[in-house]
Amino acid sequence: MRSSIFHLSRAKSSSFFTTPIFYVNADPHIGHLYSIVVADTLARYSKLKNPASAVYFSTGTDEHGLKVQQSANARGLSPLSLCDDISTRFRQLATAANSSHTDFIRTTDSAHISTVHSLWNTLYENGYIYKGSHEGWYAVSDEAFYPDNAVSDYHDAATGQSYKVSTETGKRVEWMSEVNYKFRLSQFRQRLIDWLLLDPHVIHPSQQYNSILSSLQSNQAANSDLSISRPRSRLNWGIPVPNDPDHTIYVWVDALTNYYSVAQSHGEDVWPADVHVVGKDIIRFHAIYWPALLLAANLPLPKTILSHAHWTMNSSKMSKSTGNVVDPFKAIHKYSSDALRFYLLRVGGNFSNDADFKPLELELKYKSTLQGMLGNLLSRISGKKILRKVTSTPFIADRLDEKGEPLRSKLDSLRLRYTTSMDAFEIGKALEAIEDALHEANRYFAKVEPWSDQTSTDDTIQSVIHARESLRIIGILLQPVMPAKSKELLDRLGVDASTRSLADASLNLTLTQSLTPNALSGVLFPPLSE
Repeated sequence: MRSSIFHLSRAKSSSFFTTPIFYVNADPHIGHLYSIVVADTLARYSKLKNPASAVYFSTGTDEHGLKVQQSANARGLSPLSLCDDISTRFRQLATAANSSHTDFIRTTDSAHISTVHSLWNTLYENGYIYKGSHEGWYAVSDEAFYPDNAVSDYHDAATGQSYKVSTETGKRVEWMSEVNYKFRLSQFRQRLIDWLLLDPHVIHPSQQYNSILSSLQSNQAANSDLSISRPRSRLNWGIPVPNDPDHTIYVWVDALTNYYSVAQSHGEDVWPADVHVVGKDIIRFHAIYWPALLLAANLPLPKTILSHAHWTMNSSKMSKSTGNVVDPFKAIHKYSSDALRFYLLRVGGNFSNDADFKPLELELKYKSTLQGMLGNLLSRISGKKILRKVTSTPFIADRLDEKGEPLRSKLDSLRLRYTTSMDAFEIGKALEAIEDALHEANRYFAKVEPWSDQTSTDDTIQSVIHARESLRIIGILLQPVMPAKSKELLDRLGVDASTRSLADASLNLTLTQSLTPNALSGVLFPPLSE
């Protein structure tokens, strides 16, 4: 039971999902696409469960900070020009991925800046912001200060230089001392611990939950106050502190507030977020700093923080310098957004461990599962000869012989297996259940051989109807993952748009028999272009 002291019990009529907002110092990569696809799949699944409910989903770009300022200077651009250029690329990626986001926020938006100022003023009025001196190790790449116990010595053999790096991220740090504004983070340490203890599922996966809770309990986090501004003389590309133009608001306070900015634009019923999807490298900011800021402002806390792992390529860390990277736009162009979405979630859908991107594995998954089993089964049952044979003979649902019982059993349990996995944020397992049923449907169809003149009319009809039923259920369940291809599949089967919700994804042979499938025109998954 979640405690009301954390404002978590207020019922909402809508759902709200978010990606992290992406930093604009470089072009999008496959990890950004992965975050978008995960959040989009969860948002679409929410709609699949409750078609009448309002679902909000935001993504966007994080555009302030020293890294942007330095990157723009290096390119001879103004910071805003750089932001306009890179933000457009992220917007294009979301479109190419067939994302269903309702909002694309930029932290340079005037409405967002107003929300940040409002939050700052609330925190100040509540007594949680004060001005003081601050010194510590600062990583420009991370836009974060680190204490002494979070940095270590590093020697660069290539340059011969020795310097300090963040133990957590490996990024170089420099010692800085300055006067700035600070947030009384230390006052919320126990409340954060209580929040986590009351709801062990608020952070997923469990190892991230355990890590955050352990760090709070052992005084490794939230034990000191947080610097939340920088002197404008050092950082001018950011939101100015209200009533103090000599200081710029800390980029993470600015960035984290984006979620509340989006919610506010839709009305009070949208907040809190149902799921924040974030990378594991930024879990501390979302699971400690952000909840503390919300508590200080007397705002409800997010219901779930889903922290996903990273992607490697052929078992090596992705790096532009070695050419070991995946261009998400090229991958979408070659495989289609739906096929790439399926692969990313099938391989990287458990979120606990880093996933390895293997082009050959992706190609095999496309050819064997999507093209060979899903597309091919649809083609086999959609020919005019088969359609005439099935529609011209009465169908009796209880005539299925023992050859088809394993398929009936899998179809009967598929929705429960799927929802159990999806509700537990185990998307990879949900897709495994679908593949399992799809494999059995193809096995049964091949065993009956309905194309053979030696197969009885009754067996032919039974196999085709059950193949059609398999595809109908699978098509419904694949909608969050492959929205375009599942729509095409259901359209070809003749499934009415009003019967495509999660409630319809159960065995219903009478419905399937009454459908009027369309004769096949083209293939669901065409051959890959080189």
